[in-house]
Formats: sequence, structure tokens, C-alpha cells
Amino acid sequence: MSISVISLPVADSRSHDATYHQLKQARQTAKKLVENLLPQFFLRRMKSLIAHQLPKKTDKVVFCPLTELQRTAYERFLESDIVELVKESSEDCECESGKKKGWCCHIYIEDSNTKWQASPQI
Repeated sequence: MSISVISLPVADSRSHDATYHQLKQARQTAKKLVENLLPQFFLRRMKSLIAHQLPKKTDKVVFCPLTELQRTAYERFLESDIVELVKESSEDCECESGKKKGWCCHIYIEDSNTKWQASPQI
């Protein structure tokens, strides 16, 4: 069996615009991997079996105020076109197709071939 038989379906499913078929293929591939190949190399134990051996979970919340430069950069980012696209993506599209804006007429960033979901800016 070639490594690409495993890696390609999993890699394809990680895309923001992966199809349901690609997601299904990745899930099936991962399931086969977990059931058939991994038991030869890994001992899997459920958390419930070893929970008494684990330390108690603790959370620490630390508030770190932004510097003036960080605050300015953050405010500019929030005012950017890409953030507006993301915020409006779940509204009904004005073309009355019944789809949401982000999956209809506003799927691409203006003046770009890049889908807003794949933008490294968000």
C-alpha cells in the first residue's frame, strides 16, 4: 500500500473547501488506519481507564493588556474588508439564491481569486 493512499485523502479533507465526499473519504481512511495499522505499533487506552493516574486539570487566566501599537493594529484589522466579509458571510445573499453570502456571490475576496475561507489574513 502506498503512503499516498493514506495521506492524500487526509490532506484533501483539510482544505476549507473540501467536499463532503473528500471528508467522507478521509474519515474512512482514518478509521481503517486506526483499526488496522496503528494497533500494531501503539497501545491505545481510554482516558476513563487511566483518569485516576492523571493530574487534575487547572486553568490559569492571565490578562495581558495590548500595547498602543498592538491596539492600533488590531483595530485596523477589525475594520478590514476581509473581516467584514467574514462577519457578513452567514447573512442571506442579496441575489436571492437562498444561499448565504459567503457561499454564493461573495465567496472570493474582491479583486482576487482567493476564497475568503482560505485567506491567511483571517
